Amino acid sequence: MLPRRRSKPGADELGAFCWRYGLGHYGKGLFWHSSELLFAFFLTEQAGLPAVWMGTVLIAGILSSAGIDLLVGRALRRRAFTIERALQLHLIGAWASALPLIALFATDLLPQGARIPYALVAALAYRIAYAFYDIPQNALVALAAPDADARARLSALRLAFSGLAAITVATILTAILLDVQETRAGHFAIAAIAMSLVAIGTAWRVAQGPVPTGAKEAPSPRLPSPEHDTKSLEAAGLLATMAFASFAISLFTSLEPYYAAAAAFDAPTRLIVLAAAVGLTCSQILWLAIARRWSAETVLYVASLTMVSAIWFFGGAGLGYFGQIAMAGFFGIANGGVGMALWTVYANSASRRSAAGDPFTFALFTCAAKLGIGAAGGGVAYVMFLRERADGPEHLIRLGMTWPPITALGLALFCFYWTSRARRAPAHRHSSRAVGVDRREKNRI
Repeated sequence: MLPRRRSKPGADELGAFCWRYGLGHYGKGLFWHSSELLFAFFLTEQAGLPAVWMGTVLIAGILSSAGIDLLVGRALRRRAFTIERALQLHLIGAWASALPLIALFATDLLPQGARIPYALVAALAYRIAYAFYDIPQNALVALAAPDADARARLSALRLAFSGLAAITVATILTAILLDVQETRAGHFAIAAIAMSLVAIGTAWRVAQGPVPTGAKEAPSPRLPSPEHDTKSLEAAGLLATMAFASFAISLFTSLEPYYAAAAAFDAPTRLIVLAAAVGLTCSQILWLAIARRWSAETVLYVASLTMVSAIWFFGGAGLGYFGQIAMAGFFGIANGGVGMALWTVYANSASRRSAAGDPFTFALFTCAAKLGIGAAGGGVAYVMFLRERADGPEHLIRLGMTWPPITALGLALFCFYWTSRARRAPAHRHSSRAVGVDRREKNRI
């Protein structure tokens, strides 16, 4: 079923694989953005779960997923991890994730008393299965790309297709928000079935055809030794950056549907969710151009500062309907830059550490992201808990969308700056030692 041959070398071959990879990421993105945009809103507004139980379901699911990521990554690193094996697991993971996702979105079809335990079990099953879908697909960024430019290109393409998936999910959500009261039980489950068919179909398509000759087999990495302290610090800093950035992005996007439903504007305010998705999709050409002209690190700084500005103006500047739509679009643009830069920088770092394509290396990265998302799930639950007991829910939601994400982005930038300094320090010391050796040689002469 899967290709076992290496095709002739050439750039066209990598380009063709990139488009297949992007298509596969679109399918996976439907699942990812469903969990980001729909889970919390569905559980409270459609399935009727109290905010505390919604938070329990989200946090238990995402934390178990983070742990499963590490277990799966460790199991996979013990054997040769090739691009063909990653493609095979990617297809299996799509099938395995589809069933519990559909089951979760069918929670509103059950009697009220059975919904809480059912949703908890379905969410746990989905998060466990999703690890087998997520890790192989993420490792393909390093496995298929032979150099830093190719990794930047693949990361940008994956974010562009992720944006298309976000637009798809946001369109579904916007249609629901336009008439929340008329949404019938089972509508979310029907949408989940349609998304599952697309995800499985795209996973099958990405597995077809030749793989790039630049694709490599991931080594079986050893545990870090003392001489790799600096590289370990670099990895730790990037993991912390990912965790804080994921918290900020997830908290804002998870609260978007609640704010759109509660805002005291006309119905088109629901387009706030869609504007962020469109910004995410359309921004990748810009960020890729900046990465090629300067660096992925520059993209991360610029995109993070853009996101901070967009969040502040969205929540704290008293903007009207059109202003908030515009700021949501800028948030989406910045989201695309942050995501593209983080994946590119981390893949480059893994390559320098001789861990390119190592599934455990990327399992650590997804685990860090999910820890941030889990914390954001707790933040959403807390905001909804306060909303149940206070007046002015729109103001409360907007507050939750503003200052916690801005603070987290500030911490992410600090961690990344510290990481950059740690990476440059050894090169500076090596250069200083080389100069000293040259001077001693000259003195001897």
